[in-house]
Amino acid sequence: MRFLRKIMKHTIYRNVTVFILAVAFTVAVVSTAVVVSAVVNISTGGQGGPALVKLLAFVFLTPILGALTVTYILRRKIALAIKLIREEMNRVRSLEDLSDMSFKKVDFGFEELNEIRTGLVELVERLNRVAVDRKTFELELRLLQKLIITSEVVRDWRKVARAVLKNLNNVIRFSYTFLVFSEGGKNTVYVFWNTKRDRRVEDLIKDRLGEVGEFNHLELTHAGVNAPVSAGSLRLRKLRRPSIGGALACGMEVLTPLHGEEVRVIDNFLLVLLQVIGSLKAVDEFTGKLEYYATRDPLTGLYNQRVFWEMLSYEVERAKRRGYKFSLLVVDIDNFKLINDTYGHEFGDEVLRRVADTLRDSVRKEDIVARYGGDEFAVILPYSSGEQAVHIADRIVESIGNLKFSSPDGKTIKVSVSVGVAVFPDHAQEVKHLFLIADNMMYRAKEEGKSKVLLPKETDIEETSRKLGEKGLMIIEAVENRNVFPVFQPIVDLRTSELHAYEVLMRLETEDRILSAGEFIPLAESMGLVHKLDYILMEKALKEVADSGFNGKVFFNLSPRALILEDFIENILSIVKNSGVDPGRIVFELTERDTVKNLELLKVFVNRLKDQGFSFAIDDFGAGFASFMYLKHFPVDYIKIEGEFIRSLVSSSVDRAFVLSITTMCNHLNIKTVAEFVEDETILKAVKDIGIDYAQGFYVGKPVQKPEKYG
Repeated sequence: MRFLRKIMKHTIYRNVTVFILAVAFTVAVVSTAVVVSAVVNISTGGQGGPALVKLLAFVFLTPILGALTVTYILRRKIALAIKLIREEMNRVRSLEDLSDMSFKKVDFGFEELNEIRTGLVELVERLNRVAVDRKTFELELRLLQKLIITSEVVRDWRKVARAVLKNLNNVIRFSYTFLVFSEGGKNTVYVFWNTKRDRRVEDLIKDRLGEVGEFNHLELTHAGVNAPVSAGSLRLRKLRRPSIGGALACGMEVLTPLHGEEVRVIDNFLLVLLQVIGSLKAVDEFTGKLEYYATRDPLTGLYNQRVFWEMLSYEVERAKRRGYKFSLLVVDIDNFKLINDTYGHEFGDEVLRRVADTLRDSVRKEDIVARYGGDEFAVILPYSSGEQAVHIADRIVESIGNLKFSSPDGKTIKVSVSVGVAVFPDHAQEVKHLFLIADNMMYRAKEEGKSKVLLPKETDIEETSRKLGEKGLMIIEAVENRNVFPVFQPIVDLRTSELHAYEVLMRLETEDRILSAGEFIPLAESMGLVHKLDYILMEKALKEVADSGFNGKVFFNLSPRALILEDFIENILSIVKNSGVDPGRIVFELTERDTVKNLELLKVFVNRLKDQGFSFAIDDFGAGFASFMYLKHFPVDYIKIEGEFIRSLVSSSVDRAFVLSITTMCNHLNIKTVAEFVEDETILKAVKDIGIDYAQGFYVGKPVQKPEKYG
């Protein structure tokens, strides 16, 4: 019986079995009918014919009717099973409907149909898994898309974080998000509210994270969100130690119902969110420091030379419009080189810092104090006459003269300063002329015994004007007589200690002395002759390089003022071609001071020469914020780190951090780094330890008249 029931589960077997039974039944009935017919004929004497016909008709019709009945029943049962399957499939309208199909445990009564049901169930489960995976992936993608930020400079990380979280609320609803950062030795919590602020959150966060420091609450939007604080829906991820920007933990009270893998997606996303906003915070802090040091001298905190010239130009124009006087002081520390050489740079830097502080304290709040360079300072005194300026200058001399320094050998050192004064418009009406008069007065004060203040007389103004005229005539003669000549300062590979390149420096030969570039380039630029000096320098320098057999790189500083000339690039290409020096060995240095004003013009210059095989370097990198703009817009090969950072590398942790950051960035960008102002063994070791590629400075090589044969 068990075997028979098993067979009957299969439709084909069942039909065959019914057919066999029907045939057997028919044979048995016919046999019985024959026997009965014979018996009837014998007993009736052959009179039972009609009855026999009826009997045979019944015998033949019965199996047929039985087969039709069985077929009808089977067909109806199969039709019901197919209808059930169709109804379940038609109910599928969404991903959730796949998991709600009700025929998983239905017995259709036929083995074949049950096998089809099993296959369908497996197919549905696989489709459901694929659909869930896709849904999870789409959720991850939508979340990550909300983290995309622009390449614009981050001015306020909180503002950018607020925008990111507002966008995120379009994907997943939350009542608040908080981030924890390590700041100044304590953990600070920033809570971004998407609903009304609830102080209970502070206790909730403390319970989950332990003791934290300050809480900062920032609002996002209340649109459509009005939910009470609940610990049950709080998702939290935290790091073992602070990551970039001091990031420690990120939490979110999620209002959107989460299913299965979505919980894991949100938890992982919180880590990504923490790292992204931590990066924003780090960039914000870093750019803040960069902007500060773009305008400030890193050693003293005073305005730097670039800002001084901008401020002086602005003050001249303002004084012209409003018709008032102002004064300019040029202050220089007496015998500073002797102090620096005797007691070292670290002690010299301490002297510079304290003198700068005293200068700042000795003037009015509205006065502008700048470190012009080295041991020289400049002070702009708005709305002050010559008499007022002398009074302030005397106070400066007295205050600095009262300073006392303890030298490394235990001695008490005192310093003094000499001050030159110039008044606008009494002594000059042009920026450069005004500065030169004050500068000359400062040198005159030194000649007259130092620790003095000098205001120019009429004869002093005439003499300064005459000197300016003489220098201008000297520049014209230098162009006509080709009195420009190059000197070559070595750039050394720090890994091999071998010569890598030379930077070509410009010198001007006069009857009695040799002038460095800083003494005549500004005037040559104002006269429109600097490009002619550049041409002469390149011709002579490349000839020296070719004759010497030196095969390394050659760095040139070209004045950005020359870029406005239509034929400048063609002349440069012609000079290089005639020299026979491979363009791939020539590196042009870009400086921020003036070229930032001609960015589009500079792009044309750089791209054309880059196509010819020339290389480019950014000079004085870090001295101004726009240095980073050059990295974005130009294909740079070298970065020459601002010498002031290198000089203070050992004594200043801030400068060391800046140099380390620049070096790390350049390594990622595959840009070579050059340290300028390497003046002693200590600095050389420091730049090696940081991983800078090349060094330049008096300690590694002083400028020479001719390049050595090398490479």
